[in-house]
Amino acid sequence: MPKKGRPALDPLQQIAVSGFIGYVDDDEEVRAPSDPGVIWIEIDRIHDNPFQHAEEINPADFQSLVASIKADGFQGALNVSPLAEKEGHYFLTGGGHQRRDAAREAGLTKVPVFVEDPPPSRLKQAFRAARENGARVNTSPVNLGHLYQHIMDEFHMTQDQVAQMVHKDRNHVKLCLMAARSPEDIQEMLRRKPDSLRAMTYFRRLESKEDRAPIMQKFLAGELTTDGVRAAVEVVLTRQQQITAVAEASTHSPQTKPTPEAEVESKKEPEKPLTEKTVPASPEQHSLAAERIGKLHSVERRFHAYRKIAIHHLLTEEERVLLQNMAQAIQELLGEDPSTE
Repeated sequence: MPKKGRPALDPLQQIAVSGFIGYVDDDEEVRAPSDPGVIWIEIDRIHDNPFQHAEEINPADFQSLVASIKADGFQGALNVSPLAEKEGHYFLTGGGHQRRDAAREAGLTKVPVFVEDPPPSRLKQAFRAARENGARVNTSPVNLGHLYQHIMDEFHMTQDQVAQMVHKDRNHVKLCLMAARSPEDIQEMLRRKPDSLRAMTYFRRLESKEDRAPIMQKFLAGELTTDGVRAAVEVVLTRQQQITAVAEASTHSPQTKPTPEAEVESKKEPEKPLTEKTVPASPEQHSLAAERIGKLHSVERRFHAYRKIAIHHLLTEEERVLLQNMAQAIQELLGEDPSTE
């Protein structure tokens, strides 16, 4: 019994006192189908964990799992608990959703399970799901974001507390939550490229899907790097700011009626059409140029770092050849013919 007047523990402290942080239950270990307590039940009687926010698995990975089950059988029993509202049915208390579905695809009608009765607490179920999803390769950050939000809402936990529970830093949790709250086109990009969270932060700066679409298409096709996305987004934002500034200036400027002399002058000097040289570059051209310049700055910094080391030493023959090749390449880019020197 806690002493009178002792402040209540917050959720994270309560979990720590119970020994759950950094702890994996013994009953979570994989059991063989032949182990005592393992039974075989129909796949259709095994339901999802309430904290499973699964999205589509990579089709190739899923088919590999199906082929493995067909060749070697179902490996390891699934942990389940009785489903209270449906007699004879069970729900997964941790992982195993994809293995269950792959077993069905492989033609199995029953799989081995270990029945946990009573079931683990909802908190343990939540973080079993979080650990499983966080450990899987190519897990969509959108999926993890929905799961983390579910945990935060149900157990009144902060981002820091969730991060500690899943052994990640807070920035990981923050970015996954951001992914789950992003527009659908950004979520689809993250499903296709789960490692593009930094690009996501740049795309979210553009409110319009139409503004994001051409940049995202080039990014997914490999024509733009993440830094290229940042540069392209900056170009669009700058253009939008300029349009807004012009609109505001025209709104607040006084409307004056032109004098007859001004009307005559305007008729005398018609506007000249834009020549080919004055056509502004497209946003895509600006973004590609910005990416090239960024790479060039990086090369320049590394070259100066090398020069500081090499300037007081005799160059090796290999260094001389490399430097001559670089000089020739630079001259070609500048439109100079090195053979004329």
